[in-house]
Amino acid sequence: MANDFINAEHTWPQSFFKEQMPMVADMHHIFPTLSKPNGMRSNHPIGMVEGTVVYTTSGGAKLSARDKTGRHNPEQVKVWFNLPYQQQPHDVLRNDFKVTFEPPDRHKGNTARALLYFYLRYHKQNIRQGA
Repeated sequence: MANDFINAEHTWPQSFFKEQMPMVADMHHIFPTLSKPNGMRSNHPIGMVEGTVVYTTSGGAKLSARDKTGRHNPEQVKVWFNLPYQQQPHDVLRNDFKVTFEPPDRHKGNTARALLYFYLRYHKQNIRQGA
């Protein structure tokens, strides 16, 4: 539900494997997380942030947007990313920015292990066919 406080973070985004079983229910890559950071992460790749940090959690997770064009004001970029999803300029964000989600330091090892597990377990099952 959209207004839930806590939900399930699929470390390998569900949209990459079209929410198919058994991947969607594999507990080895699902972690409890707060809804807002999970929504901000969306299906953006995990990595080290670069460019403008547009969102930070109290736990240390960050979302960044690197302007590939050099045309956009960093403060405006922060505003765009924090708008409700329906109001965001999706074409601009998709085409002009490289967006990266960086997990909190204390969770980076778990994230890396979950991604490695998922890739090794499902790499022959079209796990990059979505988004």
